[in-house]
Amino acid sequence: MITITFKINERSKTGKTFLEFAKSFAKESKSISVVEKEESPYNPEFVKKIK
Repeated sequence: MITITFKINERSKTGKTFLEFAKSFAKESKSISVVEKEESPYNPEFVKKIK
């Protein structure tokens, strides 16, 4: 199995189209899954200092 990570601008027309394509493709196929992971807008070092 291969994992591919994409950064998609959900506000752009192309980003919306691609994301919907990927989600619909994953619904039809059992061998493909979409995992959504949002990145924190904060610097990881800053988050470590806060914790």
